[in-house]
Amino acid sequence: MRELNFSPGAAVEVNIDPDNSPDVWFPAKFIKQVNNSFLVEYQGSQEAGYTQTAVDSLHIRPSPPPSSKKSFSLLEKVDAFYDFRWLSGVVTKILADGRYIVYFKRTKKEKELSHADLRLHMEWTDGKWVHSSQVRLAFFCGNNSLTHNKCFYVTQSEHFAKEITLPFGPTFSVSFMSFCLLYMLIVQSVICRLGLIF
Repeated sequence: MRELNFSPGAAVEVNIDPDNSPDVWFPAKFIKQVNNSFLVEYQGSQEAGYTQTAVDSLHIRPSPPPSSKKSFSLLEKVDAFYDFRWLSGVVTKILADGRYIVYFKRTKKEKELSHADLRLHMEWTDGKWVHSSQVRLAFFCGNNSLTHNKCFYVTQSEHFAKEITLPFGPTFSVSFMSFCLLYMLIVQSVICRLGLIF
């Protein structure tokens, strides 16, 4: 892990989520470093105003580079700014006039947001920003009482999972898993052809 060096007043982001979720980051201003802690100032709510707190190196990162994306794709992973924080989500619907419906795994809710409230999702890894489009898909299916006739896809980094219910049951002579594999290969082919990014 590279050593973090910030100048006083530098724009940073901090994770002060009580559940230690990697999907929640607050914009903050770096004040100074005290031993292994970083003193920052951030705004958590309108009522609380600006607050100073100390975080360790695992809960602070530089602000990501500005996003130049003019539009976002269906199922693309984004960061959305609301309630004074950046929260990771996935675009589930594209609306008119540069507006989107975004699903948030953390809250299990969707929210309508404008393009100005979104940015391309990136991961701070080994001292550099990494594009979220570099993750891969994994597919799995089930045929028990909880997952009967259902398939799922998840990203390699496990930031988002989507359930797919099969349109009809495997009533042919092939086994369920063979049927499910064939079905998912078709789905994967469609996703690749459309160029969807997770």
